Amino acid sequence: MRTFGILTALKLAVFALYALPGCGSDTPGAEGSECVRAMDCEGALICFQGVCRRADCLDLDCPTGWACVAGLCCNREKCCGFEGPAGDPSCDNGADDDCDGWTDGDDSGCSNVCMKDSDCDDGDHCTDDRCQQGNCVNETVSQCCTGDGSFAEFASFPDVDDPAYVQRGDLDGDGVMDLIVAIDNTAEVGVLLGLGNGSFAAAAKFSTGNNPICPFVADLNGDGRQDIAVVITGTKEIDVLLNTGTGPGHLLFAPLVAYQMSGEPYGMTGGDLDGDGDVDLVAADSKQHQIVVLLGAGDGSFGQAAGYEAGDGPHWVVLADLNGDSALDAASADYNGNTVSVMLGRGDGSFGARSANSVDAGPRYLVAADLNGDGVLDLISANKEAGNASVLMGHGDGSFDDALHYGTGIDSEPRALAVGDFNGDGKPDFAVACYLSESVSLYSGIGDGFFAPLGQLACPGHPDGIASADFNADRIPDLAVSCSTSNDVKVFLGQGVCE
Repeated sequence: MRTFGILTALKLAVFALYALPGCGSDTPGAEGSECVRAMDCEGALICFQGVCRRADCLDLDCPTGWACVAGLCCNREKCCGFEGPAGDPSCDNGADDDCDGWTDGDDSGCSNVCMKDSDCDDGDHCTDDRCQQGNCVNETVSQCCTGDGSFAEFASFPDVDDPAYVQRGDLDGDGVMDLIVAIDNTAEVGVLLGLGNGSFAAAAKFSTGNNPICPFVADLNGDGRQDIAVVITGTKEIDVLLNTGTGPGHLLFAPLVAYQMSGEPYGMTGGDLDGDGDVDLVAADSKQHQIVVLLGAGDGSFGQAAGYEAGDGPHWVVLADLNGDSALDAASADYNGNTVSVMLGRGDGSFGARSANSVDAGPRYLVAADLNGDGVLDLISANKEAGNASVLMGHGDGSFDDALHYGTGIDSEPRALAVGDFNGDGKPDFAVACYLSESVSLYSGIGDGFFAPLGQLACPGHPDGIASADFNADRIPDLAVSCSTSNDVKVFLGQGVCE
């Protein structure tokens, strides 16, 4: 069997991971669904050209001078599924072999051909538009609603003592979003399995080190199941809990493995930093003014920690491709320095020197998102001491405009953020969990990255974390808020007009 050398740049092209919010995760997609990183795809599927695709070639399937990378034939410029006849030396054989719409670019004999889900958008909000094996499927959904920007408190889910940050993910693989919460001042992380109607089962609790604070959810060992990594402030470590559950409704984790940290780790996220297809972890170390990287081995284990300079007292960290080179960059919310630092990734798991962007006082939380639809990622920080959120619009090269500030009220103490299209106008909005004012402040995108007040939700119990997803399958984003003094997670369902 032939083997070929594979450049790091080539592997980055196949496995590049984009924005992963701190303590955040997405649900893996089926074949043909859109993706931006390897973890967006379920099972053995890989993310290539924005679509979850099968990886089923062998080295002998590829033409001379090409290599088989994760099931695709690749050269230095591109990858494709080899569809030429036996002996044909090129993937680009000009033949309409498999109607996949992306290999040759010459599948004109196929009707309704597509490359990604967005190619199949029929303009109807009430259809589920998917690209499956090159053909568009447009199915009418059973319940279709358009959000109007308002929310109604649906239910509170108790028995989570002093919950810290809440995150979302599909831990039992049933296609329904679950909630994951670190139970502060204990030694447990709680998982509330989603029932698909906005409601959740009672929290199942799993042991961690003392004082867990920030859960991150992803498939850490490549078995198709989402696992949990959580920062432990009491013992200054990161605990990894590998998912051994057997399917829907059956949740189980292997005994935790702890990775000792120095300094004071707090916010954490993950992504593929070195282009090997494995999830790596990054934590903000507020004491030593750095971000700390643990490279993943692909089996759920992680290597020795390496630190890279951030700003003064980084409290949160996000990973995103901020300069468009397909390598993940890092941005930190520097609580003591009143800055957001950007460290550009080199694509090998390391980072370059930081650049600083001024925000308001006490940035505690950070989110990366495309706020104006220009294809470039922007940043929003929640500033605890200033009582506002700062928006920094990206230029696409790792630099940003001066921050614009959006107030959440005097003595509000904003602690966390979530982004979603709450009012159905196609523009991103954001929600801010405010601890002292016991409220959630809502801002609506009005275009070009500017925002206007959308309203405020009363949220008794001192909200500490917030996550957004469609919890009741009506196509309107909902909110889940962890409340530290009422010891519960409150769910607010997005309202709108349903067809």
